[in-house]
Amino acid sequence: MKRYTIFFKILSVSAIIFASGCAYHLRYTIKSDFNQRVDIEQKGKTFAVEPRTAPDSANFQVESDLLHVIEQNLKDLGWIAVPANDAEYIFQVDFETENIKPEFGFGAFFGGDSGFYLFGQLNTGKSDYSNHFIKITAYETDGERVYTWSADITTGRVSQDIKTLAVHMIPSALSRFPEQGQWEMREKVHLHRKK
Repeated sequence: MKRYTIFFKILSVSAIIFASGCAYHLRYTIKSDFNQRVDIEQKGKTFAVEPRTAPDSANFQVESDLLHVIEQNLKDLGWIAVPANDAEYIFQVDFETENIKPEFGFGAFFGGDSGFYLFGQLNTGKSDYSNHFIKITAYETDGERVYTWSADITTGRVSQDIKTLAVHMIPSALSRFPEQGQWEMREKVHLHRKK
């Protein structure tokens, strides 16, 4: 009978967590740098996003999704999207995902370096956990393209894909343009992807 009681308690806690939208604390680091001090007030806040990979590349769709997040968030910050030839700044993105070797473990891991452990599982297939890296680079286009500012966003071991996480992390990085510095972020987020 004691087993059933413990099982029922675990099931109840699971239901509460999932019913509340599966929120967890996402931990990530933003490190930004600039080539020269940008006086954004003196220049127009016009921009274009530009892909780095070819349309037939395996990474093209992910890059397009990340560029869309950048474009939307710049607009939310008061920037105006224009053709690349008319833009004061060109934004590009680079990214990398490092899958972590599968291992035996107990629990459901919901983010950063902490989790709420619910059950035991042997993972013998593709790893559910990854480290993600996103680099946003901005170039000034005053006559010629000049590197201006970049932000490196790095997560620890997380169980979400890079597109889901980018919706939360990219706005934090862009809001710091054109600052230089390093920030350790801890944000309460939900597992579902924002549209």
